[in-house]
Amino acid sequence: MLARTAEKRKQQGLPEKGSFVYHPERKKEYYLSDDGVAYFKRANGTYREMPNESIIQELHQIKEDGIDNFLAKRKQEDKQLDDTLNAADARTKEESYKMEHTAPVNDEVNSRADDVSQSFNDDIYSKDAQRLHGHGNPQMDEESILAIHKAKGNPENEITIYRAVPKSVKDGINPNDKLPHRQLGSSEV
Repeated sequence: MLARTAEKRKQQGLPEKGSFVYHPERKKEYYLSDDGVAYFKRANGTYREMPNESIIQELHQIKEDGIDNFLAKRKQEDKQLDDTLNAADARTKEESYKMEHTAPVNDEVNSRADDVSQSFNDDIYSKDAQRLHGHGNPQMDEESILAIHKAKGNPENEITIYRAVPKSVKDGINPNDKLPHRQLGSSEV
């Protein structure tokens, strides 16, 4: 905080009661009157009232706590924000391996395995199902369509489900999972 004479304040159009506050992040000096109005220094050296409420709050914090405490609090707030963002990023990375490998949903309707027509339409059970709904790998498409056809109308039918997981997942996704040491296709997950 810098001391100023009453005469200098008057020349600059500032209220008599108040104090100059240096904002270390903005690297600017402001004037904060005792009635809570903040002023910023213009290029010509005069001061003008400042409408930015968030900066005014920061100036009050600096005035009350001191620059060092203000910066320490900001550093702590930044670290908390970074930790929160890093945790969210980690969750996103954990989920990113799924890519588009999730159950198909049509208009937010999840189908049961014994009737997937709500997600795919009735042509999933037609002879053209592999051509219409396949992904380009004839062996895998045929196996998938055959499993869908076998499950139609039979909710007790067992279906083998394959999951792609990143190499970093060593113990499976669920507690009882045992990952096979077999790799389908040539692409790495």
